Amino acid sequence: MLQRNVATLRNFSGRSDVLSAIGIAQSAIAGPPTKERRTVTGLAFSIASQNKSFKDDEASTIASSLATLSALADLQSRLTAVCDCCFLYWHRVMVGVRLKSVYESKTEVNRLHVSIRGQFVS
Repeated sequence: MLQRNVATLRNFSGRSDVLSAIGIAQSAIAGPPTKERRTVTGLAFSIASQNKSFKDDEASTIASSLATLSALADLQSRLTAVCDCCFLYWHRVMVGVRLKSVYESKTEVNRLHVSIRGQFVS
């Protein structure tokens, strides 16, 4: 669809780079969304949109679609990083003592997330 829009422009001379960039983006996005393919697709889109070949709404739709694709492709690595609780294994003696003190003193419950978050930072 995008190739037809660009190809039907009145001034076709100088638009071969735009058509090539769109072709590269289409072939890169046809496979699995690896980091390299997403980078190539983003660069191809940047090259294709340099000469104002797309309307503003088309460009924003493509950019938001690429951002959504990138977020979905990185979902597994983000979940792995967020759900990593290996610090609990190394501090298992201290965790029991800390949770016991929190349970006995109900005023410290709102500070429990600070204790756990501190483990991620260090």
